[in-house]
Amino acid sequence: MELLACALDIGAKVIGEVSYCEGIDIKKKRFASIMDLGVPSYKNLSTLNEIMTFQEQENINIINIPLRGILTNCQADFISVIPISEEAKNIDTHPVSWTTSGTCFEFFDPYFKKASGFGDKIYQIFKIATQRIDPVYASINTEYYLPCLTDIKIDDKSMAFQDFFINSKYFSKEKLDELKNVLFDYYCETLENGIYFSRSPFFNPEKVEVDGTISMYRSAEVARLLISK
Repeated sequence: MELLACALDIGAKVIGEVSYCEGIDIKKKRFASIMDLGVPSYKNLSTLNEIMTFQEQENINIINIPLRGILTNCQADFISVIPISEEAKNIDTHPVSWTTSGTCFEFFDPYFKKASGFGDKIYQIFKIATQRIDPVYASINTEYYLPCLTDIKIDDKSMAFQDFFINSKYFSKEKLDELKNVLFDYYCETLENGIYFSRSPFFNPEKVEVDGTISMYRSAEVARLLISK
């Protein structure tokens, strides 16, 4: 609910029907994908208070919240949980995503000329969210799911760490310095609670760009660093 509260505070609006699953002890059920919870039901809810009051019911678990699109205002965003592996579901928690349309970043899309402005908006929103929610790590992704730590340990070849935030409260100065060395040519911004690294010119104010093939390889290096001792 923290991400939803943040989204609403910066101007997003809940639209359409919230998806939820219902059942005895539904909140205690461990799951890999929301599909494991059964067939969802839908309910019109429009305010944070309505959504939180509904979620507080013992046998209700909200799984998807639609928002008015933050980019073009014509495609819906949504807040939901990211799937994790069967191995991780009993020992870890789900990352949460705010998903929006990424088609404007494709050169053939009619909105491509506005992509830089859209990217700037995402960058600003991302910084606000990471400062308010204070996650262990977070990322801006166009194709890849952000894995939980357990899934990184299972498969450390994640491509999700190309434009990302690392919380300095959870990682040593030595590890953060090592990240800076590995990502020496990335945009690097020190925030109050961590560091933001970016390789995409869409998602950093200096328009720093690192080749996608290189950044995918580096992402796996970052993942291995996050789980190293």
